Amino acid sequence: MRILLVGGIGYIGSSVAAELHSRGHDLLLAGRKSQSKKNQWGETVVWDAAREWEGPVPKVDAVVHLASANGDQTLESLDTYVNNLAVTRNILELCGRIDGAAVLYVSTLQVFGRWSGIVSVDSSVRPSSEYGFSHWVAEEHVKMFARTRSRQSLILRLSNVVGVGADPDTVRWGTVPAEFCLQAVRNRVISIRSNGNAQRDFVTVTRTAERICELIEGARFWDGRVVLVASGTSSTIREIANTVSEVAEGIIGVPVQIEPALGNGSQEIESQLQVVCGSHHRVESAESVGSEIRSAIVDLMNLAVKKVV
Repeated sequence: MRILLVGGIGYIGSSVAAELHSRGHDLLLAGRKSQSKKNQWGETVVWDAAREWEGPVPKVDAVVHLASANGDQTLESLDTYVNNLAVTRNILELCGRIDGAAVLYVSTLQVFGRWSGIVSVDSSVRPSSEYGFSHWVAEEHVKMFARTRSRQSLILRLSNVVGVGADPDTVRWGTVPAEFCLQAVRNRVISIRSNGNAQRDFVTVTRTAERICELIEGARFWDGRVVLVASGTSSTIREIANTVSEVAEGIIGVPVQIEPALGNGSQEIESQLQVVCGSHHRVESAESVGSEIRSAIVDLMNLAVKKVV
């Protein structure tokens, strides 16, 4: 399959590109900056999707939109709209000029607008931030495009993606647990900005890329459906911090403290978001951080040491 990956040189995009390449697909990777080392996965083209496509229209079977604003950027700003809405409009305009091309949009669980309870593909969408709202509107753009142009489409809502992907330079250091790893190396202290009891679904970037590729290759999925990409298990922020502290001590050889969480000991309501995804019919609250996430934290910690040094 010939696939255009818009955002294919970014954090998740580069891992998807590497996985698709390993599966024998022919790739065209579009991004705002030319990075020749990505040629190992496919042809690259410089395109800031905030602007309309210029030049010859590529011949591809599918367009994968991975170019939206992510959680490491300012979420409540005009840039959110530029990145998520204008970019989506331009990608769909290009897709419309490619005969028969299917479109896949990578969205976020934040369209649900909640931080507690159980969410599934059937849960109501009630965005509570401009970030989540702009993603939801972008999803609706994709649905409208597919309906009016009779195109195949697929929408994926991702959970909290963690770890070191195919391109280490694209790690989002402002997100948990990557931020904790940097704090541990720089300060020997991890600061939690909440009471630490909030539960989140964390999924590795490697597992995310594998799942996205499985869905791309599964023709039966391209029917306009929405799919949640998550691990199906939850860990608290404090459990993640504890794991980072343990891993850090083993790697840098000195103790790493965890600062007392704000609201510690109070009656503050704990937010527990659990995700039902794929064929899972139940969710689990892990008593400890799972082996995949721990391994991802080890990779992040080793990279953080190199970054700080």
